[in-house]
Amino acid sequence: MFGLYALAGKVGLSLASVHSSASAVWPPTGIALATLLTLGYRGWPAIFAGAFVVNITTAGSLATSLGIAAGNTLEGLVGAYLVNRFAGGARVFDRAPDVFKFAGLAALMSTTISATVGVGTLTLGGYAAWADFSPIWFTWWLGDAAGALIFSPLMVLWVSGGRSYAPRADLLEAAALWLSTILAGLAVFGEGLAHFGIMTLPLTFLCTPPLVWAAVRFRQREAATLVGVLSGIAIWETLHGSGPFVGIPPEVLPRGPDLFTHSERRLDRAPAGLGLGLNLVQRLVELHGGRMQAFSEGPGLGSKFLVRLPRIEPLRTAVG
Repeated sequence: MFGLYALAGKVGLSLASVHSSASAVWPPTGIALATLLTLGYRGWPAIFAGAFVVNITTAGSLATSLGIAAGNTLEGLVGAYLVNRFAGGARVFDRAPDVFKFAGLAALMSTTISATVGVGTLTLGGYAAWADFSPIWFTWWLGDAAGALIFSPLMVLWVSGGRSYAPRADLLEAAALWLSTILAGLAVFGEGLAHFGIMTLPLTFLCTPPLVWAAVRFRQREAATLVGVLSGIAIWETLHGSGPFVGIPPEVLPRGPDLFTHSERRLDRAPAGLGLGLNLVQRLVELHGGRMQAFSEGPGLGSKFLVRLPRIEPLRTAVG
């Protein structure tokens, strides 16, 4: 487990953006939770050692690496305790109410521990500026939460075997589901279908039908596996400048909020437009006397949108 945690940690930090120690994709959180849920709390030394090795070989000092490792370990222990206490432990994914408890307790709540301890350790150690605390903390927390939601179910269900009933689908249907999932992922996030002469479709909701299909016709672990496959495609293609989460090209940025603004048009790809969303937001903001600005360093680097609204003075009531 130590080796798996360390390897996943190095992969996660290779995707770091706002800081070398903070990644928006952090699989080790899911690995740690799954380990503690299935093997018990005795697995914490492997988590601590793996987290320490990942950080000491990436950035920071001995002290900061120990602090971050302690935060990562405490995050896993608290998350596992809460799931064991309130959500059924390793059988957390057998009941829908427990799944929501897992999301709230382990993925959203306990992950704040690692983010707070980790970023606090970096800033106190002089490896991050206090002015950057908020963006680093949010990225750290987001990566841990994503790791818990994606990788914990995948590992727990494959180790525990999920429910014992036999799947209602045959091998042919399983192959069709896998193919549909991969094609949907490539259609939404990447340009992979262009190699087959099929245009890429900017429709993110295409990811939903295969997941519903898997949930209805197959076991939980197969559905969790497909979530992992789609997540992997989304991460890979986004990092390579494709999909709905990439940045805005410089030539499109000034007219980004305009109705149905499109970037590069190609014969082998459906035009990727910004659609109605930004235009609607801009119109609403302007109706309230405000303005909206878009910022992006280019494709693959994300986008930021700043909305400024005028301050409204509170009404004063007459006295007497």
